[in-house]
Amino acid sequence: MPKPTSAELEDQVRAAVANTDYALAATRALECLGSDISRFLRARLHNLSQAEEAYLQFSEDLWVGLPAFRWESSLRVWMFVLARNAATRVIRNKKREVELQTGRGDYPEFRAQVRTTTALYMRTQIKDRMREIRQRLDEDEQTLLILRVDRKLEWRELAVVMNEVSSEASESDVQRAAARLRTRFQTAKKRLRALAEAEGIMAVKPAGSSEPAD
Repeated sequence: MPKPTSAELEDQVRAAVANTDYALAATRALECLGSDISRFLRARLHNLSQAEEAYLQFSEDLWVGLPAFRWESSLRVWMFVLARNAATRVIRNKKREVELQTGRGDYPEFRAQVRTTTALYMRTQIKDRMREIRQRLDEDEQTLLILRVDRKLEWRELAVVMNEVSSEASESDVQRAAARLRTRFQTAKKRLRALAEAEGIMAVKPAGSSEPAD
């Protein structure tokens, strides 16, 4: 069966919610977008077991939240918001566990803990190195790169997922938020490139060259 378009999926989920068949609504949403969410969580958390834990939390949040979802954003955007929030909770919980075990907030040790198992598609040598380098960026920079580059979210979608604006924001507010995110995205890419060049993974660009426009 061909995968439905975003509009078709939303119609199916809306109809199931209207009939209070939340099990069907959640099932259809996960069938169509679950793999995208799973890949995002694996790339974001760098650890298969933690990604699975975040996916379970995300699925529960989806199930519980569907009856109250007001469709002020697209279903896809809302699901990525839930996934990002679930990943953040897992990161915070794991960090607290490490702090309790070590008696101090040692972030490099926490980072080493969560970097044990990688997603299958990131297991070539170069991708593994780039993944390790990307972890040196802050959490928002990592999330922004993953959602824009790997998951290909549009800027207006990113503005909501990254909590720059609400789903009810005006078009002018969305455009301003998107402009801010573009600037942050370019800064994150430049930082990532500089780190990769320092590690010898990327060749240093000739003087006068510039990043391609996004």
